Amino acid sequence: MPSISIQITASMVAWYAAIVSTLAVGVAVYNAWRDSARPQIKWEPNRMIFGDPDFPEDVTHLCVGVTNRGRRPIRIEQAALQVYGQSGHLLLAHSFSNNRIRVLDEQNPSTSILVRQDLFDIKKVYCVVVVDGTGRTYKKYLKRFPTFTRAFLWIRSKLSNTLLRLKQLVT
Repeated sequence: MPSISIQITASMVAWYAAIVSTLAVGVAVYNAWRDSARPQIKWEPNRMIFGDPDFPEDVTHLCVGVTNRGRRPIRIEQAALQVYGQSGHLLLAHSFSNNRIRVLDEQNPSTSILVRQDLFDIKKVYCVVVVDGTGRTYKKYLKRFPTFTRAFLWIRSKLSNTLLRLKQLVT
């Protein structure tokens, strides 16, 4: 009967330890990523609302949807729009109301914020901004890559801010 002998060397143990530790780090990173809050912002223009006395039926609305894809709860404080040609944000008043879901968790993962669409030029909106309870901002740009207009307005705003600071320093 032939005898079988297995020789375990130090290099085999080192390789085994490296593979197991790499897998353990991968699982830990995945768990940390899964347990974080990951809000997803949706932009839905031209929505009509029927059967609610708070919203007129003959007016189109913009619906900003926020969905938490992570496990950690997140509290949505406000939503705003960034518009070409304006330096600030247009805050959506419905994001402040108490009758909508503010805390997004596993039981209530999404909420919708509505605003009348005739109050602003929807073609000039380029970004939706959502602020959570800790002050962290989440942005959704409506066009994936910056357009020439957006790049021009960004450069112009930076230059005008620099010029204002220089004038203040001189005077």
